[in-house]
Amino acid sequence: MTTLLSELGTIVCIAAYALAFRLYGRCGKPALLNPVFLSVFALCLLLLLGGFDVQTFQRNSELLILLLPVCVCALAMPIYRLRREIVRQARALFFSVVGVTLFSCCSVAIIGFLLHNTQERLVSALVPKSITGPVAQEIALAIGADFSLGGAVAISTGICGAVFGTLLLKHFAPQHAAIGGIAIGASSHGIATAQLFAEKHQVAGTYAGLAMALCALFGSVAVPFIWLALKLILW
Repeated sequence: MTTLLSELGTIVCIAAYALAFRLYGRCGKPALLNPVFLSVFALCLLLLLGGFDVQTFQRNSELLILLLPVCVCALAMPIYRLRREIVRQARALFFSVVGVTLFSCCSVAIIGFLLHNTQERLVSALVPKSITGPVAQEIALAIGADFSLGGAVAISTGICGAVFGTLLLKHFAPQHAAIGGIAIGASSHGIATAQLFAEKHQVAGTYAGLAMALCALFGSVAVPFIWLALKLILW
């Protein structure tokens, strides 16, 4: 049975998300029952406790990974619709993305340094956590961190943003959707951005998608140099 389910990785992933989404809706859409969080948690339990062949499961769920670029490209449509407004705010948007990226990288490195027993290799995998998963993995590889750990940390950051991002948006920035969207997209990338659209926060989702893309562009160039400077200063 476990072998069969390992061979049906894509179907198992879709089924897990569909069930989690149904539960999320039935319970009134509470933040802690976010369907991405629930489905990932359920799949982790399934893989750990069910005796699955993880490599086979991953290989047979690659269809979902192939569809990811299509989903990312779809974010271009709402950005195009708000292009005039975005151009008017281009300067503020640029400095916001740069500021968030610098703060994210520096804060986690400083915290890791203050916790004296934290290994430098572990901290380096945390540095690109707020940059979208595939880019974070390549950055982790470039700065000498573990490739898989860098991706896992980035995905975990995105899930946290999806769980708490819309909740914080409702309470602290209900009248400033663009600002909230930039903050969520720049810090929690694609997973949280998709959750904004799922919750019908169209303007916030649009700015989150743009911030996510800009953070990936800026971070891929700047983060290796930021990490080098942090190592020289802190370690």
